[in-house]
Amino acid sequence: MVLVAGPDADHRQDPMRQRLGHANTIIQRKGAPLALFTNAGFEDVIELARLRMPDMYSLFCSRPDPLISRDMVFGIPARMRADGSESQAPDIAAVERAEAVAKANGAQGIIVSFFHSWRNAAQETSVKATIARLAPDLFVFSSAEVWPVIREYERSSTAVLNGYVHPRVSGYLTALEERLKDHGVPAHPC
Repeated sequence: MVLVAGPDADHRQDPMRQRLGHANTIIQRKGAPLALFTNAGFEDVIELARLRMPDMYSLFCSRPDPLISRDMVFGIPARMRADGSESQAPDIAAVERAEAVAKANGAQGIIVSFFHSWRNAAQETSVKATIARLAPDLFVFSSAEVWPVIREYERSSTAVLNGYVHPRVSGYLTALEERLKDHGVPAHPC
């Protein structure tokens, strides 16, 4: 599928090439600078990665660095039980402090990923709303809205990938919507 992107048929944009560009954003490490807000005491969720190694029999094997550096991971006192009931509400003062540090360190977006949010996303939703109020210029994604699955690492890493490519994907979809509108197609790509 090829979409006409300009006034003449010679200027075309291939959606497959755009998907490759999004993958290259991750491979080349050119994504958005992010911060991760997670439960206090579990700040290593991305680095531990279920302790899987790319080659389990190699003594010289190492994992690639996480997309979010350790200094941009913030522990927020909050706890949700496995059944979805809250045992500790998020500390909003800690969220405010973490948001200020993340923004001062250059974060363009924040990922919120708390334990058991797949069952009850209320804590993530509350923290996301607080961040949106404090810093409307930052984009915020919660892991439960991106991929509500039971495993914390998988949910967190998927939300991180989503945030990492967000500016590039958002720009592409905005341009696509404009091109469609210019050609009389009243569709929205999302």
